[in-house]
Amino acid sequence: MRVLSGILTALLFAAVAFTPRPAIADDTAAAEPLNKWHQLYLDRIDIFRAENEALQPGDRPIIFAGDSLTQHMRVAELFPGELVLNRGIGSDGIADVPGAQPPHYRGLVNRYEDSILNARPRVLFILMGTNDVGRRSIELTYWEQQLEAIVDRVETDLPDCRIVLHTLPPSGPPYARVESLNARAREYNELLRALAVRRNLPIIDLWEIYASPEGILPPDVTGDGLHLRREAYERWAAAARPYFAMEKAPVDTETTE
Repeated sequence: MRVLSGILTALLFAAVAFTPRPAIADDTAAAEPLNKWHQLYLDRIDIFRAENEALQPGDRPIIFAGDSLTQHMRVAELFPGELVLNRGIGSDGIADVPGAQPPHYRGLVNRYEDSILNARPRVLFILMGTNDVGRRSIELTYWEQQLEAIVDRVETDLPDCRIVLHTLPPSGPPYARVESLNARAREYNELLRALAVRRNLPIIDLWEIYASPEGILPPDVTGDGLHLRREAYERWAAAARPYFAMEKAPVDTETTE
């Protein structure tokens, strides 16, 4: 009996100790091993969930949501004394590509709850699109519509949260596709500016902040032509800080005949 009891105890302990990773969106078992970007997506979401669990009642953090440009931002160093959460994931985009089937390992749309909603931010900065606009077979309006869907969800779920958009910064040498990527980014930025006006949202113009007179990301702020040098983040941080203390602008409900 003692042997059987010991076996049952060991089995019970193993069952309790094993906690499978919660599914992402409509996640099902993947048929193939995850690549490094899929694994990064899941690992970062685990971090976000742990950070959300650590928040105290009444905490209303500031969130930066985005891709690798955001992930590399050292928020504790740039914003000392502020509760700022970094919700960037390298290689990520606004949404999955059209028609993609679960499991999903891409998209702010698919990680909305873990990245944004469950942290209940008071200010949300969103910089997404560099990894999207380079997909030339997909219309830029698709990504804009997906971003606006996120805006809709935040304004419904967190009506007192201030949303701040960004234009995409340019790319530069030595990145090989500078010309084609920058052309798409400029076009997409026009959609973003129009979205900001339409939805009465502030927008930080990172293209204006970082572009050289030639319209590229200059070598003093980048090493690979895509990502920012550590010291270059101060320019972005300086543009973001004023929004920390601002209240959300009231929505204009007046109508004209």
